[in-house]
Amino acid sequence: MENDDTKKGEPETPSDLLPRAPKTTATKKQGKAATAAKKSDKQKKWPLKEHWKRASRTKQIKWIAEGILVATAVLIPGIYIWDHLQTKRHFEVEGQQFSMEHRPRVIFSRPPQLFSQFTCEITDTKLTLRIGRMLVWLKNTKAGDAVGVYPSVMDFRAVPEKKTGFAIFDDIPPITEQTCNLRPPPKSEVFALNAGQELAVDSAQTVRDGSIIGANGKAVIPKDATLQLYFPICAYYFDEEGKRHGTCTTFRFNQNGRTPFTCSESPMTGTFEQTFSGYCEN
Repeated sequence: MENDDTKKGEPETPSDLLPRAPKTTATKKQGKAATAAKKSDKQKKWPLKEHWKRASRTKQIKWIAEGILVATAVLIPGIYIWDHLQTKRHFEVEGQQFSMEHRPRVIFSRPPQLFSQFTCEITDTKLTLRIGRMLVWLKNTKAGDAVGVYPSVMDFRAVPEKKTGFAIFDDIPPITEQTCNLRPPPKSEVFALNAGQELAVDSAQTVRDGSIIGANGKAVIPKDATLQLYFPICAYYFDEEGKRHGTCTTFRFNQNGRTPFTCSESPMTGTFEQTFSGYCEN
């Protein structure tokens, strides 16, 4: 017998074959949003502070231990290198101090002693200076012995008190660090000077002829000019390790307590006094 609720002539349709409503757009969007949120949460970069807060106690202790190991690995080589550099510097300083304390140091212990006379002559074109025989006093004031010692008279000059306007005539003979590095050939036998030893070296007469013609083509120093004589002298030597050294000092001629003179007073006798300019040592 047919069911009364079933329409006559229409068979009953199974429920699984009934048409279903399609998924709405809103449902699809909600699904995508949830997926994106999960991905975003996984990919989000937390700051270190946040990572530390979220980490377990065990992981925090592990991170601390790893940090200590990394710091130790960096510090140990650094400490070793620093200690090596400090030790090297210490020995270098000690070596320099030892070298300075045990090296020779030759100085002019007294002004040169003039045994003969000093003369000068001015002509229309040149100025001639003649310094007679003298003694040069040298002393080694340090603990090391000096070898190959010899004195060398440099460019001595009579400087006019009234300036000419030309530096070559008006300036005191220059002594610089480079002067101590010069190596002029010795004009006498070289000798040794032991630690603490002082020695007087005989120096023969020295002569210097110099033109007095300036850049203007005229004589710039008159025959009655008042002059002062500056006398630079150097001593060159070696230390026991073969290193070269030099000492240079400038002296000035003094005639009976006064330094100015004229060539008309020739021949003259006097002494030398050390000046406060024109000095080098290495």
